[in-house]
Amino acid sequence: MYQKSMHRKIVQTDYTYTSNFILEITNVTFQLRLKDDNERLKTRLDGMQNKFGSMAHTKTDLSQQLLLTEEEKLKVRVNVTIYLTT
Repeated sequence: MYQKSMHRKIVQTDYTYTSNFILEITNVTFQLRLKDDNERLKTRLDGMQNKFGSMAHTKTDLSQQLLLTEEEKLKVRVNVTIYLTT
């Protein structure tokens, strides 16, 4: 009788140890998955920020080029007008 009780206690202890070990492994796996997901999302966010930052810079450059082009057209018109009136 004492041996059966002792055996049950050992089996129960082994089961508890195994269950706790599995829970720890599951927790570590979940934390690693979350860390990987966070790194992936941060990489995507950085990429999008760079993309939109460069788009804004490109838009500014384009606006400046258009402005310069319009100024050059006006200068040509003024020069043509002056040439034609003289």
